[in-house]
Amino acid sequence: MSGDAAAAMLRLRLLQYLARIRRDDCYGLLNDEVNPEEVPGYADVIKQPMAWETMHKKILANEYDSIGAFEADFRLTCDNAMTFNAADTPWHEVATALLKAHGGSRR
Repeated sequence: MSGDAAAAMLRLRLLQYLARIRRDDCYGLLNDEVNPEEVPGYADVIKQPMAWETMHKKILANEYDSIGAFEADFRLTCDNAMTFNAADTPWHEVATALLKAHGGSRR
């Protein structure tokens, strides 16, 4: 398989994987990066923001060279939500559920 074909296949797989993740985040709580101007203290706690929409843009720009790199951003998105938000909040709860559903574990 040529490099272009392999990249296209990876992009398709990642888009499908992200669609399943987004479906499971039914309220889109982790869809967009947090605006630190709207959420005081966020930038002090979260040094590497990530969200589903950012991952979507990275897929389209061919910025992922492997499923592992994509999965790292998936875990980062969930870890950020769990780090910044208390355990009894919807953001923490959806991140926990997504990690369980999609085979990730909090590092």
